[in-house]
Amino acid sequence: MKPTRVLVCAFSLSLLLVGCAPGLYTPPGPSTPVAPVSRVAPGVLVVKDAGNLPLMNTAIPLTTLPGSLLLAQSYTGKESVSRFHNPSAFEKVLQAVLEEAKTAGWGVLSEDIHLSSSTSAQATAVLIKNQVRLELRLIRSEAGYLLEVRS
Repeated sequence: MKPTRVLVCAFSLSLLLVGCAPGLYTPPGPSTPVAPVSRVAPGVLVVKDAGNLPLMNTAIPLTTLPGSLLLAQSYTGKESVSRFHNPSAFEKVLQAVLEEAKTAGWGVLSEDIHLSSSTSAQATAVLIKNQVRLELRLIRSEAGYLLEVRS
């Protein structure tokens, strides 16, 4: 068989397969939302949860927020310090952190928010679970976010 005939036969066979099996391939479309992933900067060591998401705190536990770039991380027992960038507004980041803590069974005893400017804000919350109290402090500056969890 000549090489051109082989190519024509192969092409015809592939068209036949595609025509007979239209449900096997679904091209990606605009209706398929893609969640932003969190990333860890090179050289930053992190603890990850069962879903392979980096944890900003292991006691609560708090995973990195979608769309975040984790720049620095340290853990000492229940305490932690995280420095990260996130494109979301301060209120949304704070809400996401508190919702994740509540989902993990932590109650919010108090919450104090100070908005200094469009690029500077600070919030402090006291969390409690099984008689364990943790203080959570979220700071936003021009350099990004800082999340501290202290006992």
